[in-house]
Amino acid sequence: MIQAILGAALAAIVAPLAYRARALTLLGAAAAFAIGAIVFGSGGWRAAAVLFAFFIPSALISRIGAKRGPPRSGWQVLANGGVAAICALGATRGGSVFAAAFAGAFAAASADTWGTEIGTLSRTPPVSILTLRSVQAGRSGGVTALGSAATICGALCVALVASAVGVAPFWSVAAGGIAGALLAPRTESSSAPVVPEMRMRVRNSAASLRNADDPAARCRVAGKRRRQLCRNARGCHRGITGSVVA
Repeated sequence: MIQAILGAALAAIVAPLAYRARALTLLGAAAAFAIGAIVFGSGGWRAAAVLFAFFIPSALISRIGAKRGPPRSGWQVLANGGVAAICALGATRGGSVFAAAFAGAFAAASADTWGTEIGTLSRTPPVSILTLRSVQAGRSGGVTALGSAATICGALCVALVASAVGVAPFWSVAAGGIAGALLAPRTESSSAPVVPEMRMRVRNSAASLRNADDPAARCRVAGKRRRQLCRNARGCHRGITGSVVA
C-alpha cells in the first residue's frame, strides 16, 4: 500500500513537469500519471528505473530531431506505455515472463522513438524495408542506416538498465525491443515535404467541390482569372512599347 502511494506521488510530480516542458499534452500528462503510478506502485524503484530509461532519453532526443513535433497525446502515451503497465501488474505475481515483457515493451518504445527522431537527421534518402528501394521522405516504412543504428541503441539503453537493476536479462529485453520496433510501422524521415503537399491538395479539392455546386463562386473564380489575364496583357504591352521607344 505504501509503495502504491509513493508511486502515485512520484507520478504526480513527473507528469506535470513533462506537461510544463511541453513534452506532453494535458491528456498525455494524465495518461503518463496513470502509467507511472501503476509502474511505480507495482514494481517499485526497479520498474521506475526502466521507465525513466525510456522516458528521459526519449524526451531529450525528441528535441534534437530535424523538426520538433507536437507534444505527445494521451493515445501516444498509452501506445508507448500501456502494454508495459499491464505487464508490470502481471509481474507482481512473480512472473518472470511478465517482467521481461514489461522491460521489452519499454525497450521497443525507446527503440522506435530513437530511430524515428535520429533518423530525421540522416542526409541519405530513406529506403523501403520491403523493396530496399529509395522512397520519398515521409513515407511509412522508409528507413535509413542512421535511424536503424539509433533503433538498436534505444533498445540497448533500456535493456542495460533493466539488466542492471535485476528486472530482466539483457539480451531478452534487447531482442524484444528491437523486434517490436521493427514490426511497428515507422517513418525515419521528416514528413515535412509530404504533409504540406497533401494539405494543399485537400484544400484545392475542397475548393473545387464548393465551386462546382455554387454558380456564384464559379463566376468569381472566372472573374479573377480574367482580371489576372488583363493585368498580364497590360504588362506585356508596356514592356513591348518601352522596347520600341528605346
